[in-house]
Amino acid sequence: MTIGNLIKQCRDAAEEHRKAVEVAKKTSAKLEFVKALTIEALEEEGTDTARDAETVVTRTERKLPQVVDWEDYYKFIRRNNAFELLHRRPSSQAYNIFMETRKKQIPGVKIYTKVGLNIRKRGAA
Repeated sequence: MTIGNLIKQCRDAAEEHRKAVEVAKKTSAKLEFVKALTIEALEEEGTDTARDAETVVTRTERKLPQVVDWEDYYKFIRRNNAFELLHRRPSSQAYNIFMETRKKQIPGVKIYTKVGLNIRKRGAA
């Protein structure tokens, strides 16, 4: 297989993916709209569950935290040793800025290089 053939396959697959993402965005928006209408209808009927011959829908609720004061939140985490309240993932952007400005290695961090491939169509010549 030649590099030219591989480039064409990359371009074709990228275009196919772009079209699929476009369709997914449209269907996702439609689904969210219909779900909102269904939740509204369930609430108007005073029920959490409804069904037809093929499908059962159930209205659910989840409590989700929303931090309004990050300083207080971090203080609480430190005082209570409650680091499980944070995601266990470093911010690569903040890490890169820290390394550029402070040039100081952060303990417990190992760097790996993720290799990618940028695919873009060339303009008409």
